[in-house]
Amino acid sequence: MKIIVDNSYSKIVDITEEDEKILEIIDSTLSCYQPGYQFSDAYQMGVWDGKIRFLNKRNYTFPSGLLNVVKEVIPESVEIVYNITPFDIEVPEEINLLEPNAEKGYITLRDYQRNAVEEALKKTRGIINVATNGGKTEIAAGIIQLLYSKLEKGQTILFVTHNKEIFHQSAKRLEKRLDMEIGKVGDGYWNVKPVTVVMIPTVSRYIKKPKIQPLKPQQYKGEFKAIKLLVDLVGKNKLTADGIRNLVSVLEKENDSTCMLAIDILGRIYDAGNYDQEFKKLRDALKEYEMKRQSKSFEKYNKTMVLLKSAICFIGDECHHASSSTWYDTLMLCENAVYRFGLTGTVDKSDEVNYLRLLGCMGEIVYKISNDFLIKRGYSAKPTIYFTEIKKPELKSDNWLRLYKEGIVENEYRNRKIAEQVAKHCEQGDSCLVIVNHTTHGRKLKELIEEKGVLVEFTHGNRSSFDRDRLLNELRDGKLQCLIATTILDEGVDVSNIDALWLAAGGRSMRQALQRIGRGLRVGKNKNSVAVYDFLDLMHPLLAKHTKERYMIYKKEKFEIKKLE
Repeated sequence: MKIIVDNSYSKIVDITEEDEKILEIIDSTLSCYQPGYQFSDAYQMGVWDGKIRFLNKRNYTFPSGLLNVVKEVIPESVEIVYNITPFDIEVPEEINLLEPNAEKGYITLRDYQRNAVEEALKKTRGIINVATNGGKTEIAAGIIQLLYSKLEKGQTILFVTHNKEIFHQSAKRLEKRLDMEIGKVGDGYWNVKPVTVVMIPTVSRYIKKPKIQPLKPQQYKGEFKAIKLLVDLVGKNKLTADGIRNLVSVLEKENDSTCMLAIDILGRIYDAGNYDQEFKKLRDALKEYEMKRQSKSFEKYNKTMVLLKSAICFIGDECHHASSSTWYDTLMLCENAVYRFGLTGTVDKSDEVNYLRLLGCMGEIVYKISNDFLIKRGYSAKPTIYFTEIKKPELKSDNWLRLYKEGIVENEYRNRKIAEQVAKHCEQGDSCLVIVNHTTHGRKLKELIEEKGVLVEFTHGNRSSFDRDRLLNELRDGKLQCLIATTILDEGVDVSNIDALWLAAGGRSMRQALQRIGRGLRVGKNKNSVAVYDFLDLMHPLLAKHTKERYMIYKKEKFEIKKLE
């Protein structure tokens, strides 16, 4: 038995009877329970064991990103053959990227950024775990710069994003850093260049090969309208002489132009003999006609396949999204991508299915840049987490939606505490940002904060990007005292000059908690610290459990934590 490793998938070959136990171990290692499996009808009926499997037993393949996981459970005698050819790349001591506003016209990657580039290129795949302010895009630009000279005609490097704002922002940033035209595929663009920024939602809808399907009746024209009628009448049956005579008698009763044309076609088949063979030619001609009428779908599918197969490298920004089937299914089609990297501030291992999917697509963490490291080096502001104890109202409900509504969104006591804290900071001239999950919560807080005489605005998904950017600029410039925002600020948005941040939404997500704190960690003018306000939600055991999980996240990140009286 041996394993042949390709870019996307590895294949187990030369399997003997003695290898069956090893295969069972590999299958078990690459399997995990789907969250909520016990509620599935298939599980309750006993036709599914509740597990998601990453070893395909039909062809004995598994995602190559899981090779290290497999290597831990197989004997050393199993031969591993690498069918991957990386480039010979020498990483210089200094990597310079263009910056027109810099004194020399360029910036030099920080030492850890340069080391991340070197380690990534050496490993060829993996996750670069970069905390906010670590310079993810600069690391990506460094990788692209070194790979670009190796590209051959028709090959591409894809920088993959998941939303429009990051999509346009990334293309603009890469153009500036690399001094080249960057292609765009997404948000109405399909302009492929050697380096192209791609929106996953745009390409993922075209990765499944379209099926040739019957058109709407009005789409069949001329003789094909009659052929379609005959194909429907004959179905899967063989066409015989008796069948032709019966069809003619049925069609004569209808006496319309399509039926008359169908009778003529049947007459030609009868005269030619080999009835079924002649009818098969008509079926094939109809399929070709239907395909041409649906050519747009096939054209988009073909364009997408060409794009994905052209990639010798992809870099997934905010790559934790690759744990979703959309990202995973799309990027695994990049079968020629020797280099495959993910950039993210958080790698959450709590959901085993999603974690294995992330590893399978990109590989393990190859370089980590923590918040603690960036704070000590002065690249990030130092956060102090202030917990305010909230014990009322006491909640009894076991319904999560009602619990969240009563304990967080509509909790008058908690919301007034936030308004009081914001007002106190604004009196000192501080710039304040409040993060919520629901627009209803944001509106309630806006009313309470306005009652304190604070100039406050609320931005959410229904406001335009232009409007949101205007408010962020006003906050940075001091024209606005406080901004309330929903999850639209969770990823890819540059929010600098924040003095105080409120995590008003509660919750337990490691990724969300760190990303939201990251909104306040950017070092601003005369600013190297930020006050972060969270809440000890003790109104219900489940809310208290979520609070504890957030507390453990902060502790793991080595943030200073204080409890307010």
